[in-house]
Amino acid sequence: MINIQELVRKHKESVILDTESIRTGVLFRNASILKNSNSWHAFILHNVEPQERNEVLKIVLDHLYPLELIPVKFERRGNDCMFMARNCTEAIEKLCKDNLFIPNPSDPMSPIRCEIVLQYSTMYQIRVDIQKNISSVLHSLFDSSTKILNLDNFSANPELSEYCPLSQPKIMYFVLHIALGMHPIGIKLTNNEIQSLFPMEALWSCTSLTNIDLRNNKIDNIQLLDTLKMTNLVELWLDGNPLCDKLDEYSYITQVKQILPKIERLDGITIAKNGVPAFKTNYLCDSAGFNIVDQFIDYFFPLYDSERKLLENLYNPNAMCSMTNLYKNGQTSSHAARLRSYQINSRNLLAMADLSRSQQYLIKGNQCIIRKLKALPRTEHDPFSFTVDLMHYSDNCAVISITGVFREIPETLLEAERHLGFCRTFVLTGSKGEFTIANDMLHVYNALTCQSVKAFSISKPIKNKSIPIPTTFRDKEKAVHAIQMVTGATKEWSRRFLEDSNFDVTRCIKTFMEHFKIDKIPAEAFKHQV
Repeated sequence: MINIQELVRKHKESVILDTESIRTGVLFRNASILKNSNSWHAFILHNVEPQERNEVLKIVLDHLYPLELIPVKFERRGNDCMFMARNCTEAIEKLCKDNLFIPNPSDPMSPIRCEIVLQYSTMYQIRVDIQKNISSVLHSLFDSSTKILNLDNFSANPELSEYCPLSQPKIMYFVLHIALGMHPIGIKLTNNEIQSLFPMEALWSCTSLTNIDLRNNKIDNIQLLDTLKMTNLVELWLDGNPLCDKLDEYSYITQVKQILPKIERLDGITIAKNGVPAFKTNYLCDSAGFNIVDQFIDYFFPLYDSERKLLENLYNPNAMCSMTNLYKNGQTSSHAARLRSYQINSRNLLAMADLSRSQQYLIKGNQCIIRKLKALPRTEHDPFSFTVDLMHYSDNCAVISITGVFREIPETLLEAERHLGFCRTFVLTGSKGEFTIANDMLHVYNALTCQSVKAFSISKPIKNKSIPIPTTFRDKEKAVHAIQMVTGATKEWSRRFLEDSNFDVTRCIKTFMEHFKIDKIPAEAFKHQV
């Protein structure tokens, strides 16, 4: 146990701050002592659980943040702890406003009680030099072959003589300033609970630095990256920070590039090369449209490859469809290319001698479209070759462009398999998340050599073919009718079976069969058959 009276017995000029004295205006009367940068102030913590130094000091600093306090000379005596600090006027004022109590995260009903001894000593009587220790630790964390300085979870390093959390701006600035002498190419600052990037000013003169890893910290505002403008960064990692959850992918990359135009790699992804924006495999103009795109692709192409008739209801009754084709010379697919099925329906206005015939090749109406599509050769698309662009998205319209590779299924064993490339643009219209195809534009060409080499090289995963749970009234009525046909029950009982299974058709049928076997379904459920 630490007795505060014994501490000040040898220090006649010291001033005690406790729950009683702070009510008498002692802090105001001793403002000059409080602000004296040459004085060490002692902090005594009572009712402290048996925790390690870093855990205890983290509780104190988290309570005071963003006010700064750099604790040194930590020691423990039983359930009491003591440390010293200086240049911490605002932190002391904050503690006094809180009546010298610090919330205990592990036991809210038992807060930590604090007492402070102002002017406990002077910096000339007690000398603290942590620079030598930090410099030694930094050299042990520096990889001279890669020029990378690894400061991951820095405060947990057992070689540190004092608690040095990089979440404290002053400490972070001090550590980075020492690191300048190593001329690092990259600095890893992961898992340090960093909230402020202002200490990064220390790196402005480090011309060798091109890579900073700030993953898994507490950076919540992308504008904080302004501090890095004066650096030569080309690679930055920010994944795992709160700011990443506030922005969609497009806005995230765009805003980082606006602040740091030299960045070429962000979170391990190349976004530019030598100043030129990197090619993006897929593009979403609005991340809110992701589910629509994903569902549409997952639904349309499997049916197109298996049973095109089932696509009729996916097309709007007034939908339009057009096709174009192009033969490409000099490709491995050129000799086997057979594009006549698409050529006879081609609406290429640039190759059309008589533009008045353009309407002849514009297919209108969902039934006519399906008839034309059914007349085309049977196909199998390679979903791993797809690139997808969502070019427009709103509550009632979406424009999706999909490119990739498909192959035509040979009619006979002697017929060669043909790989074709395609670009298909769909205009979807609708409301409340239910869309139909208003326009379908298909362009087909014999596959490029680079496409043919990669086509169908990845096996499709076996999908769970469970029946999706209906959500709309129309789909629920279809499910009721299906259960009625399968079980022979009345419409009312079929609906009841489905409602009991939350409209999970598969579970409904399974439950029905189990009850039917043990004769637990009443006869009235089948009364229309009597």
